[in-house]
Amino acid sequence: MQKKSYPNSHWRPAYAEESESSSLPIKVELYGHEYWEKGRRFQRRSSELVSLEMICEGDTQYLQNKVVSLAQKGQLYILRPGVLHDYSTGPSGFCLKRFVVISGPLLVQLLQSTGVPPDEPIDLLSSSRVISIFRKIWKLRLDPEPWASMQASAYAYQILLHTIESQRAVVPSYLRPVIKRVSTEGPWPTLGDLAKLAGLSVSQFGRSFKASMSKSPMDFAGEIRLKKAAFYLSTTDWPVGVIANRLGYETLYYFSNHFKQYYNLSPKAYRLKKS
Repeated sequence: MQKKSYPNSHWRPAYAEESESSSLPIKVELYGHEYWEKGRRFQRRSSELVSLEMICEGDTQYLQNKVVSLAQKGQLYILRPGVLHDYSTGPSGFCLKRFVVISGPLLVQLLQSTGVPPDEPIDLLSSSRVISIFRKIWKLRLDPEPWASMQASAYAYQILLHTIESQRAVVPSYLRPVIKRVSTEGPWPTLGDLAKLAGLSVSQFGRSFKASMSKSPMDFAGEIRLKKAAFYLSTTDWPVGVIANRLGYETLYYFSNHFKQYYNLSPKAYRLKKS
C-alpha cells in the first residue's frame, strides 16, 4: 500500500452558541486520519477524552487496562479515558486508521450502560457506512462556519450509535462477563468457570458461545492470549518464559507450540521479525 500525503488531524474549537443549543451528549474535540508504518509505537497517558478509532487498512495492537488486543481492517476500537494506552502497528506491519476524539459529561455512563466492551475491538454491522461518516467529519475541516462543529458532533454520535448497535447484535449480554474473564491475564479459566459466569450448564454454554462467537470458548481464550503474546514480543524485551507465565501457560514448551501453530513462527522468530 502506497503511503498517502495529507495532514493527520484537525482540531476545531467549540463555539459558545452551539454548545448552549446542542442537545447531543458528546462534543468533537479532534478528528483526522493517520498512516503508521512498521515499528511505529505510541502511548496515550490518562487522557480525559474518548477516541473512536477505525481501522481502514492493516492492523494495530494496543494495550488498555492491561488487556492486549489486535484491531484489524473493518474493526473499531475505543480508547477510554483515565488509563494508559500503548499501541503499535500489528502483524501486517502498517495501519491506516481514521479517528474522532470526543468528550461529554454523560459519555462514560453511556458507554457503560450499553454494554460496549471496554477493551476489545468491535466488528461493525457496516464498516463502509462508518468509514463514510468519518469522511464526512473530515470534510468539515474546510468549513469555517460555527455550525460545522455541531455537525461533526452529530456525525460522531452516529458512529457511536452504530457501534452500540453492532455490539448488541454480536455479543449477547450474558456472554459479556465471560469475554471479560478470558481477556484477563493469569491462570486459564476452566469451561465450568465460564459456564457459571454465563449462568448456563457446560453443554449449553459451549453451544451458545460457539453460535455467537464462531469458535469454542477455549479457542477464543487462546486467540486472545496469543495476540497478547505477540504484542509483548514486539514491544518489550521480556524473556519468552516470562510472557508465557504471565499468560497462564504452564510450560514454555506448550506456549511455544501453541504460538507457532497460530503465527507459523516460533516466539523467538516472531520477535526477530518485528524488531
